[in-house]
Amino acid sequence: MIPISDRRSSLSWSLAGAAGVFLVLWLWEFPKPMMDDLFYAGAGLNLAAGGDFSNPYLAGQEFPSHYFFVYTPLHSYVLAGWLKVFGISTASMTGFQGVMFFVIAASTLFLLRRHEAPAWLEWLVPLGVCAAFLRGGLRVEALATALTMAGFAWIACGRRGPGAVFGSFLLMFLGASASPRLALFSMTLAASAGWQLWRSHGSAAERRRIFLMMALAALLTGLAFLVMIQFRLREFLVTFRFHAAGALAREGGLWHRLVLFLGALGVTVWPLVLLLPVFVFLKLRRPRDELTVAVVALCGILPIAFVMGFLTFGSGWYFFLILLFAVPGIVRNASRVASVGLALALALACLAGISRPLVGLFGTMTGRISEKEVGDRAAVIALQPVAGHRLLVDTYAARYAFDYRIPQNFLCLEFGAPFPRYLILDVDFPPEDVFLLGPAGVHDLCARGLRNEEPDTWLPFGPKRWAFYRYPRKISIIPASSCNRTSVDKTSARTGQ
Repeated sequence: MIPISDRRSSLSWSLAGAAGVFLVLWLWEFPKPMMDDLFYAGAGLNLAAGGDFSNPYLAGQEFPSHYFFVYTPLHSYVLAGWLKVFGISTASMTGFQGVMFFVIAASTLFLLRRHEAPAWLEWLVPLGVCAAFLRGGLRVEALATALTMAGFAWIACGRRGPGAVFGSFLLMFLGASASPRLALFSMTLAASAGWQLWRSHGSAAERRRIFLMMALAALLTGLAFLVMIQFRLREFLVTFRFHAAGALAREGGLWHRLVLFLGALGVTVWPLVLLLPVFVFLKLRRPRDELTVAVVALCGILPIAFVMGFLTFGSGWYFFLILLFAVPGIVRNASRVASVGLALALALACLAGISRPLVGLFGTMTGRISEKEVGDRAAVIALQPVAGHRLLVDTYAARYAFDYRIPQNFLCLEFGAPFPRYLILDVDFPPEDVFLLGPAGVHDLCARGLRNEEPDTWLPFGPKRWAFYRYPRKISIIPASSCNRTSVDKTSARTGQ
């Protein structure tokens, strides 16, 4: 048995290691721009700049409501509060994600230490967080998971008083409200924690007190939701249903949903998913412990989430979490050879999951990828919308030209078409439009035959999916009138929401 003081010292080192990983990522401006950034962050940016709860960059989508009711509001308000404190900038936006990553990792580390997981497992946690969330850019799933994991860790680490029950379930319920597509996973962990509490408290009075605290947490979550949408419940439900129905219909049948999920994960994360049945099989052959309920519950919810179309960006974390929860029970009575084999398999899968960011970081440090400004940034930020001439920015321009301080009346290129379409490039856009694009936007033009000059890329090895933009900060001013108008109705080549 390892002395308590030694265990605490080891945990301090793993927490410091996780903080160091996310600090390095923040210094190198991870997560990198992703096409969904302005969709999810736009309302928060607008609130922080003094506007209302709307996303002006999505005006081209023509949603039924002026307000950002196509998504639940918590992320927008939390992000706005963060930006009010730290200012609107790239450093603030990526810093917010970095803090969420650390909360996820720290909560998981406390859980693993509570259940006497091997020390080597703790050092894989930040790698798993990176594998699950870096690909998603500034999306909401990091906040939803941070709240859920913090709440679950609070109660699962032995805090069982009324205040702890109320606080932990409030965090898990808020996590569920932050991301509808991850709500099933948040509620599964909440149900697992509730079941464990129910079993550990035998008297009727104790169980009534637990139920009351959980009910109060649910009521407060619902009240906070109503306040954030200004009690416009009917308008919210109509708009939310309109968007959800269109998004799910666009995703198509089960096969197409599987393709979208695998694409959202990224091929480098597939090894973590492939390890899942092996680890679960080994886990269920061992004596049950407190984590067995969570493992079984999460495994049971996966097919339901898939059928409902809820497996998307960020859901890969819960695949990794099942692996983490399975390890302590597997290695407790396993041979040294078996333990080393599991450690190597999981470590290699984690390294594969973050291989693309690592290669990109190597390219930047060796000069293959230039982080210097290229082009006339002053000319880009000097442009102003005028009547009949729309200005559309992609996520690269939003970050590298405007530092997320985007002027009024600009639109988002990635979500500039009437819903359920999204990229403005996939509809018959007016020739008076002007595009302010980074390399990803220029690539989209070329992929649709609207331009001929692809952005410069660096291909370290393998297929084209491993290509990196050599000048990610290069922003181009492209009048729509200069584009080849014969290809505007091609279907999108990039992943949707």
